[in-house]
Amino acid sequence: MSYGECNGRPTHQRDRSILDHVKRYRITTNEALLTRFFQPDGLNALKTVRKRLVGPYLQSRPLGIARRHYYQLTPATARMVGEPEEVAAPLGMQALPRAFAVLAFCCLSGRPHERLHRDELREEYPEIAAASFAAHADFCIDEWAGRARLARIIVDYGGEYPALIRKCRAFLQTARQNIAGFADMLHQDAFAIVIITAEETKKQSIISALARHPLEVKVRVSVLPELTILLNPRVES
Repeated sequence: MSYGECNGRPTHQRDRSILDHVKRYRITTNEALLTRFFQPDGLNALKTVRKRLVGPYLQSRPLGIARRHYYQLTPATARMVGEPEEVAAPLGMQALPRAFAVLAFCCLSGRPHERLHRDELREEYPEIAAASFAAHADFCIDEWAGRARLARIIVDYGGEYPALIRKCRAFLQTARQNIAGFADMLHQDAFAIVIITAEETKKQSIISALARHPLEVKVRVSVLPELTILLNPRVES
């Protein structure tokens, strides 16, 4: 990812990698940074680098979970790495849970994934990138039984699980009808769906429902309990 011509760009390779990481995920947290960039250096090394980056390159905002924070690019850094300044604005009531859920799934779930930046999606899957929904969707490459698949990540914002499954079916039907080559991806078992929900009981309900009436793609269901707090700010953490 390019940094353009900016006299203030960081000189340390790890610093640049961290900014690339924030560009990819829109936000990051101390936990994600520690897992991705500071093994085995540890917390003290993270604190040193964080002190160097927060202010000139990153801005800190409250996450809404206990006293935790998330980090975004500053407007100047966004311009430096080729992003619109809008990515530096505070995230709203749905955007923050979605970004945090994608970050946690990809970086903290024990099975590393990588969210595809829109430029990567455009290069590797141009027909999907051109679809109207793609601007507001998250994708990653998911390894399943030794097979790599493009996966759409869907975050559960609450409500009943049948509605979530209907959303997945509607997406697949619309994509099959409107995206060139998507039916071939389905036939070749090259596409999957990842659902991130807040509750283990809902995960089991989704798995049971799909066992009775499967989708035409593999579905991975991941549980992120912190979603309950982010989606219901009054819930005590």
